[in-house]
Amino acid sequence: MNRISSTCLTLPLLLAALATACDIEPDAGEDTDGASDTDDSSGDPSGDPSGEDTDDGSTGEMGECMTLAQADIAGPTTLPAGCYDVQTFLSVDAALTLEAGAELRFAPVAGMFVSGGGSLTAAGTAEEPVVFDAESTNWLGLEFLGTASADNQLTGVEILGVDGDAVTLSSSTVAITGSTIAENSGLAVQVDDGSTITISGSTFTQNAGPLEVGVAHVEGLDTDNDFTGNDDDVVTVRSGTVEDDVTWLDVGVPLAMTGNLGVDGDLVFAEGMTLVMPLDASISVATTGSLAAMGSADAAVTIRGAEAQPGYWKGIAFHSKATANALVHVMLENAGSSQWNGFDITNAAVWLPEESKVVISGTTIAESGGAAVMALSGSDLTGFANNTIVDNEESLVLSANLPAYLDGSNTFSNNGDDVIEIYDSSSEDAQLDDDAWPEVGLPYRIMERMYVVGDWTIEPGVEIQVAQDVNINVESTGSVNAVGTSDAPIRIVGVEPLQGYWMGIEIHSVSASNVFDNVELRHGGSDGFNGSEDSDAILFIGGFGGDGSVTLRNSTLSDSGGYGVSVWTDSSLLGCDGVTFTDNAKADVFVSPNGAASGC
Repeated sequence: MNRISSTCLTLPLLLAALATACDIEPDAGEDTDGASDTDDSSGDPSGDPSGEDTDDGSTGEMGECMTLAQADIAGPTTLPAGCYDVQTFLSVDAALTLEAGAELRFAPVAGMFVSGGGSLTAAGTAEEPVVFDAESTNWLGLEFLGTASADNQLTGVEILGVDGDAVTLSSSTVAITGSTIAENSGLAVQVDDGSTITISGSTFTQNAGPLEVGVAHVEGLDTDNDFTGNDDDVVTVRSGTVEDDVTWLDVGVPLAMTGNLGVDGDLVFAEGMTLVMPLDASISVATTGSLAAMGSADAAVTIRGAEAQPGYWKGIAFHSKATANALVHVMLENAGSSQWNGFDITNAAVWLPEESKVVISGTTIAESGGAAVMALSGSDLTGFANNTIVDNEESLVLSANLPAYLDGSNTFSNNGDDVIEIYDSSSEDAQLDDDAWPEVGLPYRIMERMYVVGDWTIEPGVEIQVAQDVNINVESTGSVNAVGTSDAPIRIVGVEPLQGYWMGIEIHSVSASNVFDNVELRHGGSDGFNGSEDSDAILFIGGFGGDGSVTLRNSTLSDSGGYGVSVWTDSSLLGCDGVTFTDNAKADVFVSPNGAASGC
């Protein structure tokens, strides 16, 4: 192995070092400081007898360092402490080791290229770093190409003054530890997708930016690095898919995606980290993957657009039902740029298609260009609590069976339409089945026909708004139990407070749970339920869908386009205590002569 003594500052010192390496004793009278009294060319390793300063580094300022040429590193080589001038682009094709205190000064056209057969080990310390710097003006930096050697170690290194990216990795493996990369016109480090890198205890500052990596490299970034003080203090992460089970830590500056982020493995966002998304980009969690953004009350995870404007990026889609899916103490901002599947209602910051799941807790979802959350039938919103839904175009868009996951701990404010819209209600999977709708501080708005096949409970204080000509169908296996109080009545009304605006509620079950108590039923009766002119009513009991029975008390039925109540063959309206009928276009109650009964 070559070992070059860089204490040799001029030719006599170089010769002395070579003599020592070959066990040759120097002359007793040799001038070991290179200032020979008899040789005027002693400071000129190029052999120029004039001794004049030249631009090639042989004398004067450049002569202060030993010139390092390609031939000097042709085989495995160790460079000890000292100063070395590099005048060309050196290709490292064998093992090159730089010991603590080694300083390489590069000419403007010079740099270092570590190829597949080579490796670079820089073993500096805090007190004696290995330094890569420009001799006078910018140089071209370090490039690793096709070298996966474990010996590629930049420890205790300073890399300064590069014209462009300071360190570039292409299909290579490099570890950077305790180093400083600063004052470069490009990035400190640029890593292609085929490379592996770890960075710890290092400072990247006064560069155009700290680094650019692929999604597979983020886990190699430790929390003890300092990536601040650059022109753009973000770690750029190229678009791609996370295949493995990894954690992305808070590296002190935002991680800025260049495009979409796919998640096929289990990805964790650690508390305090920030992810910045570009225009129209999305995060998509595949059926095989999970995303757990786990912030804390003191250190939230932030996921936001590169521009602070509503609807800037698309949002997060959860396609898996993994129990790990979570948005806990997250600031989710500026999403909702477009629909997820071509339908306007699927424009949302968080989208859950069928058979998907996520726990959303202690999270703020703000400035979505669509809804904060859109969830289809079969999805799971267990744990949706203590969230703040603010400044979105819409708050929540849910399938009919999903309000049961909500509670009063959530806060909704200043959304474009502060209601919870209920869609996807006609499909079999979306039918209400033993579900309760709690009072959450804003109305539910039913946008299309809704089927109730189980026991539907409406809690006190709930307001339900129904879209034009839409009806609610309680089938033979279902029931509706709407029991309010005098202080917290239940309201089921039209979206517009107009007589005969929506169709009404049809009851085809004889369950004893069918009760309306302290309920306001208004604006129904837009059309008949069975084609008969006597079937238009706010409350339609029985008919061709099966016999029905309902207990009605302490309630108001008003502004019907037809009757208040229409009772059909072999069906019953049980009781009528404290019931008020006002402003209905027809009579208060129609009772079919074919076995129907009414307590009113």
